[in-house]
Amino acid sequence: MKNFIEKNRKPIFYLILICSFLCAGAYNFLTPYLSDDIFYLCQVRNASSYADVVRYNYGEYISNNCRFIDQLLMRTFLWLGSKNYANIINSLVFTLLGLLIYKNAGTKKKYDIGVIILVFLVLWYCAVDFGDTILWIAGASSYLYGITWILGFITLYRSMLNKASFKHPVLCNIALFLLGIAAGMSNENTSGGCFLIIFMFTLNKILNNKKHGISFKDSIKHYMLTGHIAVLAGLCLLVSGPGSGSRKEVVDQGNYSGIVGILSHIYKITLDLHEVLLPLLIMLIAALVILVIQKRFKSFYEVRNDAGIVFLLSAVITIYVMAVIEPTTHRVYFGASIFMITAFIHFVEEIKYDESIYRVMRFLLISLLCLWFFFTYLDNLVNLARIYREENERTELLLRAKEEGHSQDIVIPQYRPDWDNRYTTAYRNDMERDPGYWINVFYEEYYGINGIYAVPREEWEELYSEKYWLGD
Repeated sequence: MKNFIEKNRKPIFYLILICSFLCAGAYNFLTPYLSDDIFYLCQVRNASSYADVVRYNYGEYISNNCRFIDQLLMRTFLWLGSKNYANIINSLVFTLLGLLIYKNAGTKKKYDIGVIILVFLVLWYCAVDFGDTILWIAGASSYLYGITWILGFITLYRSMLNKASFKHPVLCNIALFLLGIAAGMSNENTSGGCFLIIFMFTLNKILNNKKHGISFKDSIKHYMLTGHIAVLAGLCLLVSGPGSGSRKEVVDQGNYSGIVGILSHIYKITLDLHEVLLPLLIMLIAALVILVIQKRFKSFYEVRNDAGIVFLLSAVITIYVMAVIEPTTHRVYFGASIFMITAFIHFVEEIKYDESIYRVMRFLLISLLCLWFFFTYLDNLVNLARIYREENERTELLLRAKEEGHSQDIVIPQYRPDWDNRYTTAYRNDMERDPGYWINVFYEEYYGINGIYAVPREEWEELYSEKYWLGD
């Protein structure tokens, strides 16, 4: 069996990528339009041309959200009129993200099957708010696409950093600049982490060159300046845009200010990490302990040159820099979780497997994650199908109400609570009994109904299933 796998590593590796795409695709196709998707659908359906879509996007850049590139992609998918486009692209980008983590982990051999399997298993297990950041269109545009721009840029930059010359230097610099702009405009704190990562890799390169007698001037290359300037330019466009100021005024509503406020935010962030990243932190510590036992970090030189340390340190800084503004949702830690996953995979790869105990531990980790993934994936595939069915039922009910002349005070059932899971944002953004609740207002505008009331399923079946509107 081992010989068969070794001889067919390349086709098996690509088969795993295909399986990853299909697994993500099934979940994407079972995720309906949710929450902010409805609001943006209301907007783009009024567009007479794609130029209107761009104008709407610029309007949001001015008023609320400065992630211009990712928001434009999201609006483009919605404007195309079919969610299938987004489902396919999301699944492809998720697979690409796993491949980029694999590339940055620094594998010892090409087409390493064990590592690529571990990458996707850890992504499914540890990525923060999977349903919000990877499957939900509005969330994926800001988080999944954003971190993919960032890792794509870091991968290209590291590749150029490790090469003495390039076949097409001008094209490489252009690609680096464009990717750098996209990476810088992706996410406020994670884009800052991107800049920190390439800065540390560059600093290590310069210091290592100095040890070999190469001067600082000779160490600095054009692509280094291009990369840093591009990320900084994108980040400046993001954080200095008028929409960012408006957004900060909305989210910065903590009970404390000044030093006390920052300390309270640090405390909250630490509790959040315990809640959303504890399994990943445990695995990271375990891998680091093994490396220390194996005397991997015997000097500061080895510590600062380790790619895993660079990603881990950047992840921690990326997280705690948010203490200046109190985090309002867990999904803001998504980018940092990807940096941590990259660090963990790198540490696992750095472990020396001369002793059988470490080989057993690695095999056991992958096996247990495979077992967890099988049962969890199957269970939540069914849950997502149930939620998808209920959303379609609610949609049909609202459309029927319109057809029958009932355009106000429609009562619909909320999602059944038994099907809630981390792979959907439906429950965190379900409609409420109050027709003035923000998500109710989105649906009311989209369907042209004055007043939508959402009540628990049992109450709806008892009181409203036959007469699904209020009044006589």
